Amino acid sequence: MRLVSKNKYISSAEHVELSTNHQKLIDATIETIAKRGLGETTISHVAKTAKVSQGYANFRFKSKENLLLSSLKFISDEYKKSWSKIFEDQNISPEIRVLKIIENDFSSKIASRNKIAVWIAFYSEVKFRPSYLSICQHQDEIYSKQMEKLIQEILDQNKAKVLSANEISETYLSMVDGLWQRILFDPKTYSHEFCKKLVHIYNVLSLKIRNKSLTSKLNALNLSSAIIVPSSISAVTLCNTAPAVSYLPSKALI
Repeated sequence: MRLVSKNKYISSAEHVELSTNHQKLIDATIETIAKRGLGETTISHVAKTAKVSQGYANFRFKSKENLLLSSLKFISDEYKKSWSKIFEDQNISPEIRVLKIIENDFSSKIASRNKIAVWIAFYSEVKFRPSYLSICQHQDEIYSKQMEKLIQEILDQNKAKVLSANEISETYLSMVDGLWQRILFDPKTYSHEFCKKLVHIYNVLSLKIRNKSLTSKLNALNLSSAIIVPSSISAVTLCNTAPAVSYLPSKALI
């Protein structure tokens, strides 16, 4: 049994049902925002999509704003949990951690079109609604610092000085933002796998990774840098124009 208030208890089964309905509403909110945008999303639409009563939705979240904030916090926390595990794993080399970060950032779970649409919808409103930014800003800063630290390890090991760790890290984050948008707006061209290839090209050249173990793992993913990096593109050129890489047609890179 679980205590709900001073005078009321619910069974474990009822608690599971409440948790399930709560998650249904969060998932339905993400789906509704992706289809309708923030402005047209209502508790009524969300409840209908979740197949939950509107009364329960109103009772659970009290207002549309609370429902939106809960949904944003959900995808933000989900993302943080996924990359935190990778950064903290000291049993694998820095190069492999970078590889896993890329795989995570472009996984179908983290970078689904619905979730990307939600990120974009909220970020378009942060100027007018600081509460949206407050949920994500701190986590974004931690991610950025962790990525820069990881890249510095690789630069030190490979004695690469094409760009600084900060420049490479910030460029990578900009590429993720740009490629997520392309996954949303042009999924036929920018599949998750194609976006991974673009980022791998940039990282291999900017970090000067020539690690046999890493190359074999990339080969296993059909993303080997030795195969997909064209000799006509120099490291300096690609690093200096990295944000534009996401605009290049596939034939220019493969």
